[in-house]
Amino acid sequence: MSPGHGTSGGAEQRRFARVPINLEGYLGVGERPPVPCTVRDFCLGGMFISADPAAYASAAPQSPAVLYFALMLDGEKRDFQLQLAVARVVAKGVGVTFARADDEAIPLLAQLAAPAAEPPAADDDVARAAQTAGFDAVFASVREPLQTLAAEHVGTLVESFLERVDEVLFARARDAGNNADETRFIDGQREMRGRRQQVREEVPPKIAEAIRILGNPLSSAQRDPQSLGLSDLSLIEKDEFEDFLAISEMVSELEPEFQQPLWELSRRFSHLANREVTDSSNPIGPGVLCNAVAESLKGLQSERSVTAVVYEVLRGVMSRHLEAFYAAVNALLVEHGVLPVIERDKPAVRRRPAPGTGFDAAEGEDAGADEQEQLADLMPGPEDYQGRVAPAPAAPLPGHVAAAMPAAPPGATTGGS
Repeated sequence: MSPGHGTSGGAEQRRFARVPINLEGYLGVGERPPVPCTVRDFCLGGMFISADPAAYASAAPQSPAVLYFALMLDGEKRDFQLQLAVARVVAKGVGVTFARADDEAIPLLAQLAAPAAEPPAADDDVARAAQTAGFDAVFASVREPLQTLAAEHVGTLVESFLERVDEVLFARARDAGNNADETRFIDGQREMRGRRQQVREEVPPKIAEAIRILGNPLSSAQRDPQSLGLSDLSLIEKDEFEDFLAISEMVSELEPEFQQPLWELSRRFSHLANREVTDSSNPIGPGVLCNAVAESLKGLQSERSVTAVVYEVLRGVMSRHLEAFYAAVNALLVEHGVLPVIERDKPAVRRRPAPGTGFDAAEGEDAGADEQEQLADLMPGPEDYQGRVAPAPAAPLPGHVAAAMPAAPPGATTGGS
């Protein structure tokens, strides 16, 4: 990685929170006509976008690209064009950086992503209690066994990851074709061994906190999007953005792999939290788990060839362990009576009580089905590259930013692949 990237100051200056986002638009790469796309992840350095692979498969790094999207600003639809540059092409999408520092569109995208982020952990007991005030009453009985079960599986996953990384880096050093590569992987193995205790100490508490708030404690943008300026974009480090892309790619592969158990978990967590829990905010979803490990690894000074191996190992370990983890948690929730039978067309969120009411509110205050559908559609989960069309809210609040479908740009391909 870049010199000084792993110093204490560099680690603290990390600005690239990977914030899940769901924004429909059109992506044009090079001279190709624009095609429908979905922006999945956002950070100050760029974005990860899913689209028809034919639209970008042969694009070279630094190829120009344009994102066409629309936002509802205070009830008024506005269309935007954002100039991009291709950073990396992968199977599930394309990573792009901002070719031009747009001081209007980028802060608005950050603001759009903010509703998907959970609030940071509260500092006092009163604030912490307020975070869970609207939860279903059964959560009080299921929380402790749920956290115990999660701690067991997360601990196993962490140990498996650390052990496997050590084995793979040793094998890469042993089989290296030259002294430089051998030294590179030996140094990486030594650095990862030095991080073992940190990973063990940091990852399980993050997942425990995620379960406590039934959300993603790591997706906060960490700063007021309105305060973003052009100077922020000049602070982007290439290695850190590569980490962002590696995690985004990993999550985009893992979520479809465990689509059914994740859907069941998100429905049951939505029922417990009394709000919509998506794949990206699922407290034990691939996004939260992968980011928890990545956060404990930030500041690694090993070269990209080594960190790429580390993330490759993490991807494999997640793939091997998540099926049993998700099956066990779903079984536990069913055992405690949390949606034993899930009706696909029935909202999992029973009501959204007014502030201070809790679940003792009168039945007449229950949210209707139409309101629940609107809440679910505001931040839909990305099932495929087309995503879902999210209608604008009927009565947006002042300063509210919501996604909208842009008009098709000239020459755009409007159908799916």
